[in-house]
Amino acid sequence: MREWTSWRYVETWGAPGAYHMALDEAMARLVGEGKLPPTLRLYTWQPSTLSLGMHQKLSRSIDAEVARLLGIGIVRRPSGGRTVFHDMEITYSIILPESMPGIPRSIREAFRLLTQGLVQAYHLLGITQARLHESLQTDEKRVKHDSPVCFEEPGESELVIDGKKAAGSAQARLYGALLQHGSVPLRYDEEKMFRLFYFPDDATREKALRRFQKTATSIEAALGKTVAPETLQQALREGFARALDIEFIEGNLTDEENRLTEKLIAEKYGTDAWTNR
Repeated sequence: MREWTSWRYVETWGAPGAYHMALDEAMARLVGEGKLPPTLRLYTWQPSTLSLGMHQKLSRSIDAEVARLLGIGIVRRPSGGRTVFHDMEITYSIILPESMPGIPRSIREAFRLLTQGLVQAYHLLGITQARLHESLQTDEKRVKHDSPVCFEEPGESELVIDGKKAAGSAQARLYGALLQHGSVPLRYDEEKMFRLFYFPDDATREKALRRFQKTATSIEAALGKTVAPETLQQALREGFARALDIEFIEGNLTDEENRLTEKLIAEKYGTDAWTNR
């Protein structure tokens, strides 16, 4: 990984879901083409947004009518996984060349390496029990509940605190680049969140909520106090720098990134055809 000892660092606060997913793809394309250096981006969502995994069926994952009534956005990610409610959190995305020295070709091993940045960030916040989850379950057992909720149980190498899932990440390979992005929640509004997810009946919804309360946690729940977003932002930046042995240089979006992002919003992420696919 020493080929790139300095990465670009970008912040984009308070933007809609279509913008964020389009920008992640635009960055992946330009990094893959060698036009941009490896990049860490931190961002927040405005309005709060539900993001669907690439292959999820919308009607079986979220209640679109409740989302509309509550003013919640809906977007589909270029990565897999289950639905995430982006609300009281910071989201990160890492984009780097897929062939970069020091980055494993295996998706599983690359995921494990990059997620060490989250472990370091949580340790900096004082959550020393944060670690990567060592899954003993098969994929078949993990999807047995048929729940749309990403945070209901941890997958292999995801970040956990005392066994409870504390951050959700997904990875995609696009245009010769590796994109990993993930949700880092400060806290949850469980009542609102479970109104937004699709369940066939109230009993199933209540059962899923009880399961979530046993298997998921947040930064503030772990620390027992309020944490400012600025504190989390600083910890994430420093955590990834430590884990990957790099330094970050403040950067701005390029004109080409902005143009490609707007094109992807208009043609893909901002369209019903993509969201409802």
